Amino acid sequence: MQSRPPRIPRIIAGSRLLLIAMACWFLLPAAASALQETAAETPEAPAAETGPEPVVAARIPARAEEDLAFLASLQARLAAAPSVTRITDSLPALQRRIDALSAIKGSAGPEQLSWRRRQNFRQQWLQVRADLSNSKSTLENRATSLQKERDRLRELNEEWTLTLQTAREQNLAKLLEQRVRMVLEEIAKAEKAVSAQLDSMTSAYTQITDRLAAVSAALTRYAAAADRNVDRMWLPDSEPIWLTLDKLNETGAQLRSTWESNVAVFLSVWERYRSSLRLLLVFFVTVLLLLLILSKRHDETAVDPDIAAATGFLSRPIAASLFITLNAAGWFFPTSNLIDDLMLLLILMPMLRLAPVMIPKQLRGLFYFLTALVVVQQTYNLVVDQGALQRILLLALSVTGCLHLVRTLRKKRHEWQALEGWESIAVRVAWLAAVAFFVAIVANVFGYVRLAEMLTEGTIRSAYLGIVLLVVASLLGGIVELGLRTPFAQRSRAIRSHHVAIRTRVMRVAHWLIGFAWVIYVLGQFGLRDSIVAATVEFLRRPIQIGTIDTSPQNILTFVLALWVAVKISQLLRFVLENEVYPRSNLQRGAAPTISLLVNYAIVTLGFFFAVSASGIQLSQFAIVIGALSVGIGFGLQNVVNNFVSGLILIFERPVKVGDTVEVGALMGVVSRIGIRASVVRSYDGAEVIVPNGDLISTRVINWTLSDRRKRIKVPIGVAYGSDPEQVRETLLKVGADHPDTIDDPGPIALFMGFGNSSLDFELRVWTAEFDSGLRIQSELGSSIYRALAEAGIEIPFPQQDVHLRSVSDDAGRSLTTPVPAKQPGPPDHGTERDIGEPSAAGGADGGGDR
Repeated sequence: MQSRPPRIPRIIAGSRLLLIAMACWFLLPAAASALQETAAETPEAPAAETGPEPVVAARIPARAEEDLAFLASLQARLAAAPSVTRITDSLPALQRRIDALSAIKGSAGPEQLSWRRRQNFRQQWLQVRADLSNSKSTLENRATSLQKERDRLRELNEEWTLTLQTAREQNLAKLLEQRVRMVLEEIAKAEKAVSAQLDSMTSAYTQITDRLAAVSAALTRYAAAADRNVDRMWLPDSEPIWLTLDKLNETGAQLRSTWESNVAVFLSVWERYRSSLRLLLVFFVTVLLLLLILSKRHDETAVDPDIAAATGFLSRPIAASLFITLNAAGWFFPTSNLIDDLMLLLILMPMLRLAPVMIPKQLRGLFYFLTALVVVQQTYNLVVDQGALQRILLLALSVTGCLHLVRTLRKKRHEWQALEGWESIAVRVAWLAAVAFFVAIVANVFGYVRLAEMLTEGTIRSAYLGIVLLVVASLLGGIVELGLRTPFAQRSRAIRSHHVAIRTRVMRVAHWLIGFAWVIYVLGQFGLRDSIVAATVEFLRRPIQIGTIDTSPQNILTFVLALWVAVKISQLLRFVLENEVYPRSNLQRGAAPTISLLVNYAIVTLGFFFAVSASGIQLSQFAIVIGALSVGIGFGLQNVVNNFVSGLILIFERPVKVGDTVEVGALMGVVSRIGIRASVVRSYDGAEVIVPNGDLISTRVINWTLSDRRKRIKVPIGVAYGSDPEQVRETLLKVGADHPDTIDDPGPIALFMGFGNSSLDFELRVWTAEFDSGLRIQSELGSSIYRALAEAGIEIPFPQQDVHLRSVSDDAGRSLTTPVPAKQPGPPDHGTERDIGEPSAAGGADGGGDR
């Protein structure tokens, strides 16, 4: 089918644009290189050095007012320097904190402390270092700013000094000279104030530097102690437990020491972060209001039974708000064992309230048991963290945990086998916890206290955090579900059409992040996180040489991740375009897939170059590889390159679009996808045929729907000789015009095609705007023509033939010429055959049948 003439200039213009773009692609690098060479050859003119110049006499009053205003604002800024004043005032308090930490018994040898106390003191040292580092950074920034101000004051001083000398030489008015002297006096005062503040800051900076050195030395001792304790983890560090029972009389002193240490830490945190409690309270009220609003809307609408469990927290909004707030407390307070212990105890209250609606029934017993263990563990951690009493309590926790877990897991083994997903993982973790408890029992009894403490406390805290994260995941799933069902979200076509898929993707990402956070926490509890991180960093930074290319696993991983992110961003943008933008836009047919394809390859290409840049790989390292690849393309990949370039031509010229009906050789079908190498044509039999793009460009392609979707339908018909041709034509035209799917321009045409063997041959030709409905319309027209001709009394003949016999035997001749006697009335005889000469009931010997 031929396309309309207006389409040709578009295709020609698209070809020109493609050629121009390719020419720019190849010529721009050469032009840029030439410009760089020209710029390198052109010497730069040396900048003229200009010194200070005196102020013109006519400008002295106005300039004096400007500079005096600047000096007044500078004096005000120097007088009101809250950051510097705060740092100077906080130095004595920081020194007292350092002295208090240094005076604690065992700080000279931190390996003598228990694991928890050592971590607690180390975190306090880290907090002191963070405070000192922040103060040091603030002083450095302030000093840089003051240094710039002092340089400007010196320039002003030189400029106004020359102005004073000029005023004396030119005998200017005394009033102008006094004005100049006033400016110089103010400059001198400002320089003095700036120098004084710089001296004060220098003194404070020196003190902070000295204190940072002391803190770094203390942290080095703690790090060395931690390393030694890790190395000694598998060595006995105490007597067997039965030999320590006589030391229970020292429990009182240990209780007092632990209590005083925890109180000191708590008071320090309270003093520094008292204002954060108000922010935390505001956060709690905000979350509570949001949950109340969601709960009200949730009650007013019909509830989907599938999400009833996920939204059960809405029935307990206060507990849910408190749970979210306590989990977010880490954003408001520093990391500390004491703060973590207190927060973990406080989280128990909303957790117990949310458990009946958020935790699966099969896991509630395990949750309540872990809650009891956590209460006991956190209580004795806050009261006593070393000594004989601590070992006895630790042993009791280990024995109770091991026995209860083994008993519960064996008793409910068949019930828990039905769990899936994260719940089934929790059951497997429970078995590992039982094994860890058993190892801790043996280690504690025989004097491996560090190992027992790490296994028991790490197992309890890790298992309980796993339950907490299960609740977090369920809570997050309910919030996401409710968010997607809000009227605002339902305005989005993508959310309405892909509600379940979006929720599944979001929760999948959330589950992976939650699982990763849990694994990191567990590794930290068992003392493996630092070593694993160090080993991973060492492996990633290990150099790898592939031929002339120097790289590392870190560069390779960065490249892969950056490229993966680019692909995901491309998929997200295409999803948004196809579900939100295209349905609301009046685009031409086939334009949407083209735009999506261009966006996809543009983002992936940018992502590739970004990945190369982020991974630190130099493109010059690929020179030999690219050269070899070019040779391979020239010899072995000619068809691939041909199809690639043909795909670009299809994208820009668009002679074939998605949705077009094309005919390539013997193949006819609808184009379902245009790729960069090949396109997919779906035949009318349902087969998907992959056609290389080169065939769509270099071979003859019939595009039935290039300009529009109109189609001509031809219905041939024959009528008996003796029929009126004009009547037949009028009947056919009326049938064609009455059909609802035919168009008026061009209108129906009825043609007399000629004289056939048995009929007068006519043909009805009509046009329709629905190309895909051509066969249906042709069938309906045929039925309508048959009815119209029958109503008009016009006969549709069937083919007839006359048989002439040249030679016949005598017997056959007599049989053909002898008349057959009429049958007597009676029942029909179905068992006898009619003689060959008997006339048929349809019309006798000379009737209309074939002879």
